[in-house]
Amino acid sequence: MAHGKFLVEEHHREWGFDLVQFMIDHGTFPVPPVVMDNKDGHLSFLRGAPRPYPEGYLLIEGHLRFNIATYLAAQGRLLSQVPFWLMKRNNSLQEF
Repeated sequence: MAHGKFLVEEHHREWGFDLVQFMIDHGTFPVPPVVMDNKDGHLSFLRGAPRPYPEGYLLIEGHLRFNIATYLAAQGRLLSQVPFWLMKRNNSLQEF
C-alpha cells in the first residue's frame, strides 16, 4: 500500500499522473487488471517454474493500478466493486 500512497499523494501532486487522476475521479480502473485463477494450485505443476505458485488469485498485469486501488480503497475512495479480467484454466489441456 505504501507504493500506492506514494503514487497518489506525492508523485501525482508534483508531476501529475493521468492514471491516478482517472481513478480518483471515477473510483475504478480505466482498464481492468488481469488476474489468474490458481485456486486449485494447478500452476504448482508448471514445468520449469522457478518455484511453486501460491494457490488463489494471482495478479498477472496491472500492478500499478492495483497498488493505487489498494490505497484508494483504504481511504474509502474506491467503488465497492471494480472490474478485473479473470484468466481460468482450460481443463481440456493435459500438460503445460
